[in-house]
Amino acid sequence: MRIRKFRKGDERQCSAILLKSFHWYFELKGSRWLRKKFSAACIAGEAKNGISLVAVDDDDIVGYCHAGISGYGAAYLSTIGISPGARHRGTGSRLLGELETRCRKRGVRKLWLMVTHINTEAIEFYRRNGYSREGLVRDLTLEGAHEIIMSKHF
Repeated sequence: MRIRKFRKGDERQCSAILLKSFHWYFELKGSRWLRKKFSAACIAGEAKNGISLVAVDDDDIVGYCHAGISGYGAAYLSTIGISPGARHRGTGSRLLGELETRCRKRGVRKLWLMVTHINTEAIEFYRRNGYSREGLVRDLTLEGAHEIIMSKHF
């Protein structure tokens, strides 16, 4: 497996990965907005700003992540998703690690994210990768869905 920069033409595979990765969220009432955000067109647009990376295994994209970089030394990890068959094999950690490396090279001192409180697998993933909880925002994305703010300082 290798990690590379997102390229035009990757958006359809990345969209499919994100839709599978967040299947649990789509079961929640009012979650349609996220389907639009994970469309190929939105992913292609998002990739024009910040850092977008893909994990590739045998010419198939198996992971995607994107971070937007602010002007004050922080970056926001807006999206990360791994294909079901590539999970629990270090794919997410390698993808996140490369994102962190590229952020540091661009002068980022802090990477932060939000993760829905019921997504315990993702919360543990971030903890294993050195992220700490900073706070909680109630009912941000949906009624009853609370976002945990986590970050890592470099």
